[in-house]
Parts: sequence; C-alpha cells; structure tokens
Amino acid sequence: MRKLFSIALLLCALMSAKAQDSEYLFANNLKDTANLKIDYSTAGTHVLGSNVARKMLLLQETYTYIERGTLTAPGDKVVVKKGDIYYAVKKLNVYYKKAVKIGTIDSKEAANKLIASIDKAYSMFYEDTKKFEAYIREQKEAEDIQKAFDLVKLY
Repeated sequence: MRKLFSIALLLCALMSAKAQDSEYLFANNLKDTANLKIDYSTAGTHVLGSNVARKMLLLQETYTYIERGTLTAPGDKVVVKKGDIYYAVKKLNVYYKKAVKIGTIDSKEAANKLIASIDKAYSMFYEDTKKFEAYIREQKEAEDIQKAFDLVKLY
C-alpha cells in the first residue's frame, strides 16, 4: 500500500512538472505603457493598422537601444536585449503581413493575434524569461512561434 501511494505521488509530481512546462506565466506590465515617453508620430503606417504600428514601435523602444560609437569603433550600433523574443515577434510581423497580402487570414484576426503577441512580449521584458527564450529559440516556423506565445499567460 505504501509503495502504491509513493508511485501515485511520484506520478502526480511528474504530471505537475509537465503541466508547468506547457504554460509560461508572467506579470502583466501593460499598465506601465501609459507612463512611457514615446513619440508615436514616428510609428508610421502598418498594413494591419495604426494600433499595430504603435505597438511595434513600443516593442522596438523597449527591446533595443543605440550604443554610441567609441574611438576604436566610431559607428553607432543597435543593441537588442532578449533578442530571441524580439526577433520572434518581428518574424510574426512579417508572417502576418504576408498572410494578409495573399489572403490566407483576415487582417483583423492577424492584427489581434500580433497585438496579443506584442503585448505578451512587452510584459515579459521585465521578467526572467530564460526558459521561454530557450523554448522559442527552438521554434523555426511562424505558426510554432505563435503557438509559443499562445502558451504565455499574463496575470
């Protein structure tokens, strides 16, 4: 009886660990965007609408910064923090633009999915994302990247 109980307890622990890997939980930091000083007039236009253009600019301003040149390397360079997440969202952006252009997805649905992914990426920026970055690094196709962002839950 005792062995059966230990095996059941071990199985529950293994199932619980597996369930935690299938979902990523991060704090919702979207409320902090109102305090940012971003000039959205430079956002430009986007195939999926001005809201997507503003969100992409927000993502760029959050994940990148310009490192000024030095005497030994005179050119400025753009540095990307958490590049796996940033470039995954950029890949989704290109994917949805093409999908709308060829008509495989409705522009409103594409915009909603892209905005949800951008919002999750913005919220993740301030958290420890090593496990998620390792997971998203393995995803090569845009559909798989979207599924990875669908696993992210914000609280």
